[in-house]
Amino acid sequence: MNGKEFERLKLLENGKANWRKWGTYLSERQWGTVREDYSPDGTAWDYFPHDHARSRAYRWGEDGIAGWSDDQQQLCFSPAFWNGRDPIIKERLFGLNSSEGNHGEDVKELYYYLDNTPTHSYARYLYKYPHLAFPYDELLQGNRERSNHSPEFELLDTGVLRDNRYFNIEIEYAKADPETTCIRITITNMGDTAEDMYVLPTLWFRNGWDFGIGNKPEISLQQTTDTYTILKATKTDFGSYYLYAGQPENLLFTENETNRERLYGIAMDGTRTKDSFHRALIQQDFSALEMPNSGTKCAPLYRFTLMEGESREIRLLLSDRLLPDHPLADFFTETFKSRREEAAQFYANLIPEKCDAEEKLIVRQALSGLLWNKQYYNYQISRWLQGDPGQPEPPPQRYQGRNNAWQNVAAADIISMPDSWEFPWFASWDTAFQAVVMAMIDMDFAKQQLLLFTEDRYQREDGAIPAYEWSFGDLNPPLRAWAAIMIFDMGHQKDLSFLKQLFPRLQKNYNWWKTNEDAGGNDIFSGGFLGLDNISLFNRSQTLPDGEQLEQVDATAWVAMFALNMMKMCLLLREESPEFESHAMAYFDDFVQITRAVNHYGHQPKGLWDASAGFFFDCLKMPDGEHVPLTVKSIVGLTAIFPVCFLENQLLHKNKKFWQHVLQTKEALIDQQQLCAIEGTDQEGDVLISLIHRDKLEVMLKSILDPGQFLSPFGIRSLSRAYEDAFCMILNGTELCIDYQAGESQTGLFGGNSNWRGPIWMPINFLLICALQEYERFFDGAFQLDFPTNTQNKVSLSQLNKQLMEGIIDIFKKDTEGNRPVHGRQDFYRKPENEDLILFYEYFHGNTGRGCGASHQTGWSALVALLIQQLRTKTDH
Repeated sequence: MNGKEFERLKLLENGKANWRKWGTYLSERQWGTVREDYSPDGTAWDYFPHDHARSRAYRWGEDGIAGWSDDQQQLCFSPAFWNGRDPIIKERLFGLNSSEGNHGEDVKELYYYLDNTPTHSYARYLYKYPHLAFPYDELLQGNRERSNHSPEFELLDTGVLRDNRYFNIEIEYAKADPETTCIRITITNMGDTAEDMYVLPTLWFRNGWDFGIGNKPEISLQQTTDTYTILKATKTDFGSYYLYAGQPENLLFTENETNRERLYGIAMDGTRTKDSFHRALIQQDFSALEMPNSGTKCAPLYRFTLMEGESREIRLLLSDRLLPDHPLADFFTETFKSRREEAAQFYANLIPEKCDAEEKLIVRQALSGLLWNKQYYNYQISRWLQGDPGQPEPPPQRYQGRNNAWQNVAAADIISMPDSWEFPWFASWDTAFQAVVMAMIDMDFAKQQLLLFTEDRYQREDGAIPAYEWSFGDLNPPLRAWAAIMIFDMGHQKDLSFLKQLFPRLQKNYNWWKTNEDAGGNDIFSGGFLGLDNISLFNRSQTLPDGEQLEQVDATAWVAMFALNMMKMCLLLREESPEFESHAMAYFDDFVQITRAVNHYGHQPKGLWDASAGFFFDCLKMPDGEHVPLTVKSIVGLTAIFPVCFLENQLLHKNKKFWQHVLQTKEALIDQQQLCAIEGTDQEGDVLISLIHRDKLEVMLKSILDPGQFLSPFGIRSLSRAYEDAFCMILNGTELCIDYQAGESQTGLFGGNSNWRGPIWMPINFLLICALQEYERFFDGAFQLDFPTNTQNKVSLSQLNKQLMEGIIDIFKKDTEGNRPVHGRQDFYRKPENEDLILFYEYFHGNTGRGCGASHQTGWSALVALLIQQLRTKTDH
């Protein structure tokens, strides 16, 4: 690869220039998060609601619209807007908390991540702001009135944007160097009436002084000329930065401090609090904020009256030094021109030439969204539990409550998040998928992300890795070893040092799973919901009432997959040290034991395979020893396909002891009349090791490729469509039921904000495709099956994968009528100004492909970019 952005990445990798110091690291929601919750009962949404956000200083981070900050989020920038009609300034995105939405929490705004580069040398964001008052109450009431059987009530449903009555607001950043950022805000009136717009490009320091963290910094007026104003922002141990702003109508200063009078009825002297700009602008009284010319939060104020179709541009520049005269003129223009061209070149080099225009657009916006969702994440559990000097002491219940067993966690890092509004915190299995996609564009950062969560600041001494902020102690599938192998294989240069650094940390995590989640000591594992939320007949995270023990297909498959990937890692590391070959044999032996158990071979009284159904099912082990299978066909059973590993003959020749051990194991299993899932152990061939034999794979694929069960035009559903009229069974005298729900969740489990009962989930589809690729590498066209089932249309696994990949990509592509399935046939996205805007949702309707759940989840949904790259690169060859 070549180009300026690749040169910047190389400078970063070699430690010569910190091009990542500044970036789009500001969260879109800090309120309602666990880390800002100091309630006695852990009710984070209620303790810090949206209504408090404008008036209350945050402790652990900041938020804003299309925000910008340094990598420790000391100094922040974000534009704010007012249309002259809203009751508050549009300073942050609005959404409903978990109890307000009819499907859980939900952001209620229209915004799009249009561009971004790995070093954030160029970034572009589009926000759509109504001319009319933002319908806060209508959105809240509209969702309250809808049941969980109805879709969410969205901004487009209110009619507030009808007849193009809104502003397009484009926010762009372009770095001249690692410490100098040009900022452009372009406002366009999309309607046919003249409209007023107020813009406050806001610069502020994160509040640490009120919490005993450092001295109070200051932003002050440095200089004013006829064409621009310079602000100086200074903080001890951080240095000074200068914000150049085109000459504003007013220059407002306040303090980033809590308005205790508004929130708590505590009398205060003066009006300079975090929310002062709201009061001043709505009351049109700025006198209290213009003098003195200093504070910890500042905004130049611009006011425009925009005619139909008219645009206005605001220019700003943030730098660690004073620049020569007129930096907002030619220097600014040339910087933007260069960075936009370099961003285009970066993606042109990255995207295969065989991609059509639609696919190029999808890849660029998916990867841009992934980069926009990199966030500064700060959460130090011990300090959070103990409280801060000068602040009220946290309630004592905290020490028995959420995350109290994770006092080692001390996060203050830039992390790839699933979504910076609905998930402004990491989820450990999400980060594995995000890292794999990130490796397409920033290999170094992708590796850092996998290593980060195995540092002592995250991983506990016993080997456990935190799941997600709401409950670090929950379990997510252990996919880091899988992601590490994926990233290793994607690298142009094979980085064994990365695997070697990661191996002992993953070894600790693997041992934790073996020790803690094999309760029966029978190589069949548990783990609760494992990120799959409401996929089961009952909440798998709850303790079963009568002492039953749940044995899970997915938990067992994830651990088997973990063992296989650790085995593969060891075989690769054999070049570094011979001892890794014996480690590989140990992981292989673990895998064989799991294979025997899950397939009901040898010493196990009962496996998880149901021959009559041709599928794997979770099983309840009753106190009397009886095994009761939960015969629901879902992706829980489908995960048994994922643990598979293709080993090339060349790698086996470097690990001859291991090869001989595999051969002897296979012969022993055959002698015991066990159907062995080890293929091809002759001295010259390749080897395939899998959890299930090809016969079972073929049987399972009949269900998976059946349109009446799992197969959708847009991928594989998470639950068989055969249960549209519900599947029920009697357990201990109680009837338990589950039904196919193609779209949003109709249950209240996990807040009602997630649904694995039918929709298409990108990560599961991606893992299935990866597994089938491994099988095909071995069978090389010899494995043929019907696609779809019972059609006599024979395809190879390679052809099947191509069909699955095309279907997933079609979610985001325009159909013959100009609709993208992801947008659910919304007329809004058929307009010329909106037709190229794409949202990347959390999951997708199992019948139509419509986006559901979190609307900006370009965490794992960015996997579509990798699918396009793989598919079109293969086509090239």
